[in-house]
Amino acid sequence: MKARQTLSLTLLGSLMLVACVTAEAEAPLPSLGETTFTLVLDTTTTSTTTTVEQMPATTTTVAYVPPVTTAAPVTTVKKRITPAPTTMPETTVVPVETPPIVVEETIPPVVADGPTGIFGLPFAPEGLDNCDEFNFYRMQWGLPTRFKALAWRESNCRNEDGVRTWCCYGYLQLYTSLHLQDHRLVDRYHECGVYSHEDVNSNTPQDKQRQVCAAAVLFDVVGYSAWGR
Repeated sequence: MKARQTLSLTLLGSLMLVACVTAEAEAPLPSLGETTFTLVLDTTTTSTTTTVEQMPATTTTVAYVPPVTTAAPVTTVKKRITPAPTTMPETTVVPVETPPIVVEETIPPVVADGPTGIFGLPFAPEGLDNCDEFNFYRMQWGLPTRFKALAWRESNCRNEDGVRTWCCYGYLQLYTSLHLQDHRLVDRYHECGVYSHEDVNSNTPQDKQRQVCAAAVLFDVVGYSAWGR
């Protein structure tokens, strides 16, 4: 019994062939295990029909889709502008010297035609306290204001018999015995009426006036050094 065999070759791609053999029998075929097929590509002894079909090439057209570019968010940076420092021109400050305020002191008024002492100078008015009385004579003989403090320190502005040390006497504690041995002082002390400590030590207006007169001579010669300054 003849069997018609058909070989179908399918071209996959350009290199691979797939063979598919089908058999059609006109009569019942023996069992599948006993059926023999002979494939001869150069068919000369069998009527095997070989059909090779080339599948048409499939053309796939892929449209180019440009990538979508997402623009990066724009960050706005605000630049802080610091104004340039303004350099002020240097100003030269010229110190203005303020002249010292001079307070003119005045001698308390004295009684007209009243008693006078050495060089015809008046005595201090009555009724002044000790320091005001000393200040009257200080101004009379031209001693600096600083002597007000010195008189308070040396004697509490007192010119009395008991105001003394082992060497010194009166308002400004004059060391008369030593001073009368100094050739720079002795003659001028005599001009003030001072010949010993007894001339500058008592509470009389004459002794007070002579005390300050001698102190003015001493200050003129040695300055404040006589009082440890």
